[in-house]
Amino acid sequence: MCNSSLSCAVAKTTNNIINFKQQTIMANIFAGLQVYAGSWNVTASRNFDAEEIAAVKSAQVVSSEYGKSVCFIMHSGGQTYIPLSNQSALGVGDEVDLNTAKILTLHRDGSADINRIDA
Repeated sequence: MCNSSLSCAVAKTTNNIINFKQQTIMANIFAGLQVYAGSWNVTASRNFDAEEIAAVKSAQVVSSEYGKSVCFIMHSGGQTYIPLSNQSALGVGDEVDLNTAKILTLHRDGSADINRIDA
């Protein structure tokens, strides 16, 4: 029980602060957690530029662990892979025309952006 109106006001204010902090902690429990199984959204789409096209000797669709990818054989030697968009009708072994293909950037909350080839 409070002995004075001042001590009652302090006790009530302290209790309100504690309740507010508890509610804030409970309300923000998910704010710092990673989201799984969110959907990927296209955030950018662009054509290959002249320098990129000139650097590639050939680009062919290949089978990869999680679907199809485009294998880029480089004029400078070596090869690199970028996954093919799930909406592409190209099949394994098809050549990719870099003059018409697009590079897609996809974003999902909690994940780093990824690229796909749309051809």
